[in-house]
Amino acid sequence: WGAQCICLSGLITPSLDEMIHVCEELERRRLRIPVIIGEYGCSTGNKTEDAVRTFLTAVARAAYSRGMCPMLWDITGVFYDRSSCKMIDSQLEQELRDIAETARN
Repeated sequence: WGAQCICLSGLITPSLDEMIHVCEELERRRLRIPVIIGEYGCSTGNKTEDAVRTFLTAVARAAYSRGMCPMLWDITGVFYDRSSCKMIDSQLEQELRDIAETARN
């Protein structure tokens, strides 16, 4: 492909399947290209916080299972306060910590 990195967007739920497909294809071809998952946070306008939390943790699990490190990007201020660099949603914070800990073991 000639790429130095690949950027994928997780802004909408169906894109999670596409992100998984791209990562699996990279593995199949044995291409060692960094993958940046951008915008994997999602708006809460028409979604419940539980639905958003489920999506965010699914992306984190998928990324860690493939040796990637996900980065939460929350511009809503519902889950993460970008000003103080602190999680607001303690449930999501614990779920993400648990996922990361499982990935390390």
